[in-house]
Amino acid sequence: MNKTRWLPGLIFSFLLWVSLAPLAVGLLGNPVQKPFKVLPWAMSLEPFNHFWPHLMGKALREKGELEKGGRYFIKAVKLNPLDSDVWASLADLYGDEGRKEEAFWALRNAAFLEPYDASVQWGVMVRLLALDVPCAGPLLQDLISRLLLLDPSNRRNLFALAKAVVG
Repeated sequence: MNKTRWLPGLIFSFLLWVSLAPLAVGLLGNPVQKPFKVLPWAMSLEPFNHFWPHLMGKALREKGELEKGGRYFIKAVKLNPLDSDVWASLADLYGDEGRKEEAFWALRNAAFLEPYDASVQWGVMVRLLALDVPCAGPLLQDLISRLLLLDPSNRRNLFALAKAVVG
């Protein structure tokens, strides 16, 4: 008797679940418009998808519940530590709480994860300038150097920023 007869059924069930779970979430409603109604269901349907805790963290941050939002951002980072947007959102939350060193650490991770994406590098640089951390100088110089190569159309702005950072 073949001992692996159950394997195709298991694979089919898994693929069916993975393909239909986002459809089920979409039927519940728009997770951006009604986050506190839709996102708990989405997280229960897809517990290993980092996108849902990230959206819940953003919704809670906008509502002013920073501690709860932070827990969801940490959950999203644990599920997918390679998403620079989650790291940037975590840095924004840390900045709101006044935890500048943790925000700097999260922004450094976001910049490191996508070094060839100009929009990510610009976002990290703007957040670092707003954060005003004394140890951010070397990272800002590195970001400006990268952006000179990645986004040559904004060289004039970048040279002005470089002069301000170095000076």
